[in-house]
This record gives sequence, structure tokens and C-alpha cells, in this order.
Amino acid sequence: MDVKEASEALSEASEKNRFLIILISVMAVLLSLVEMSASSELGQSSAHNIAASDLWAFFQAKSTRETTLKTAADGMETLLAAGLSPDQAQLLQRKIGQWRSTAERYESDPATGEGRKEIRQRALAAERARDRAAALDERFEFSAALLQIALVLCSAAVMVGGWVLTFGAIGLGALGTALGLWGWLGIFLQ
Repeated sequence: MDVKEASEALSEASEKNRFLIILISVMAVLLSLVEMSASSELGQSSAHNIAASDLWAFFQAKSTRETTLKTAADGMETLLAAGLSPDQAQLLQRKIGQWRSTAERYESDPATGEGRKEIRQRALAAERARDRAAALDERFEFSAALLQIALVLCSAAVMVGGWVLTFGAIGLGALGTALGLWGWLGIFLQ
């Protein structure tokens, strides 16, 4: 091999390495953005999970209170059959009416949004948001894994050469980028 051929081979290798270094830089930036998005979605998933759990606990507390009031009202109605004085019967009927009214409000209270019906809807919405964030996190995690593998293949291609490593890195990087874009699209289409 003469000097001219060696110089051309070195120039070609240098161009290929320049391309790979730029590719590594681009994939590293994408990896950073994907990892940041994954972390954000994981946090969102946890926050929505806590909110759903809190709402279901609130729902259960309302259920317990409603059942207690209905049971107390039913028990008081049996006392009415025992032949109480009219004043006592009127007092009991008023109290039974209050308890039944409160129990109905525990079932549904659109004014405050704190009836069981409204709480259930909010809890289900929080669960849907949690599941959506978890799915987005999964997309970002797979994207990050593919980009990391692509970075390793690019680095190996710089060191040892070979188009197989380069094309493998490009393919995995493109797939990782597509998964990241799919995740970001999911965020923006909320």
C-alpha cells in the first residue's frame, strides 16, 4: 500500500468515525430526554396511584357512614312500632329523616362532589391517569434501553470498525427514537 492509498483509507475511516461520533452525540441527547420523560411519567404514575388510593379510602369511609346511618334509621323505625308517645314518635321520625337525608347525601352529593358516586368517578379517573402514565413510562424505558444498546454498538463501531455494528446501531437507535416519539406523542395527546 502506498502513501496515497493509506491517506485515502485514513480519510475514509476518519469520515466514518466523524459520522459515528455525531450519531453518538445525537443518541446521547435523545437518551437524556427519554430518561427525563421516563422519570417524569413514573412520578406521575405514583402520584395518580396515591390519589386513587386516597379516593378509594374516602369512598369506603362514606360507605361505612352511609351504612351506619341506614342501619340506625332502620333500628329507630322498629322503635316507632313499639307504641311511643306522639312527641317521642315525632322526635324519632325527625331524626330518622335526618339520617336518611344524610345517607342520601353520602351516596351522591353533586354540590360538593363528595358523594360516593362522585368520589368513585374521581377514583376511576385517577386510576386511568395512573395506568396511562405507567404505559408511557414503559415506552420511555424501552426507548432508553434501545438507545443505550445503540450507543454501545456505535462506540464499538468507532473502535473496531465494521458496517454491521454501524447499521445495528442505526437500526436500534431509530427504533429507540421511534418509541420515544410514541411516548411524547402520548403525552401531547392527553
